[in-house]
Formats: sequence, structure tokens, C-alpha cells
Amino acid sequence: MAGEEVSCLDKALQLLAQRSHFEAELRRKLLRRDYPQTEVEQILAVLRRDGVIDDESVAAEFVALRRRRRGEGSARIRQELLRRGVDEDLAQRAAAETSDDDELRRARDLAAARSGRGAEEASIGRFLARKGYSTRVILLVLEELRRSDDESAPPAVDAGSR
Repeated sequence: MAGEEVSCLDKALQLLAQRSHFEAELRRKLLRRDYPQTEVEQILAVLRRDGVIDDESVAAEFVALRRRRRGEGSARIRQELLRRGVDEDLAQRAAAETSDDDELRRARDLAAARSGRGAEEASIGRFLARKGYSTRVILLVLEELRRSDDESAPPAVDAGSR
């Protein structure tokens, strides 16, 4: 098989066998391999029609994976979907599919792990912001951490009462 050229369809199927791809990612990879634009668009249309590529299901997989493995918030996930070529509407819908309670729970878990290692409040806030959590969620989590720190701190001894 050495020296034989792989057809555009075969290359697309090889790439899809490795992992799910968004249509824009697949287009970019095929064009980078110098397949003609018209052929790439025809192949993508066939794959879309036959349900082989489906940006909605790939986005749902992507969101679940990023939340589970990386603990990312909605803003970060939306940004990454857009970077991968997903259209604005789908990126917004997919990133927003988690409940506010789930997002808050994940942020609490991440903050608790950081706090347990002695991280400062500002550091935890920046970490959650990089992970893509909203300002509202970050402020709620930091307030909860402050309250739990206040409750677990030993009572202050008044030096004048001795």
C-alpha cells in the first residue's frame, strides 16, 4: 500500500475512527491534507446526512468529558467549543446544559481541594476563573469557604481577661 493515496472519504473515516470530531475540525484536517474543498464539502455532506458526524452529539460528549475530567465551568467549555469551530448557538446551548446547582457543586469541590492544600482565597478565585466558572459562582464559593474557616477557627482569647 506504500505510495497509494488515501481517498478523502477514507481519510475522514480514519480520523473519525480515532475519535469523534466536530464537522469544522474534520473539514480543517482534510483541507490541511490538500483534498479539494469541493470534495471535502461533498464528503462532509454525505457523512452528515448519514449521521456519521453530528455536532450536537459530539458537543454533548465533549461537555460531559470536560466537566468530569477537568472540572471546567460553562464559560471555559463554551470558549473551547467555539475555538473548535462549533457555531455560537450550539456552543451556548451545550455549555449551558448543566444546572446551576451542579456547577456550584463542582466549583465547591475544586475549591475545597485547593483550600485543603492551604491555598489562599485569591488563588482559589483565580483558579476557578481560569476553569471558566462565573463570577457569581466564584463569589458564592469563596464566601462559603470564609464562613467554614470562621467556624473552624479556635475562639479568640481575650488577653485582658486573665
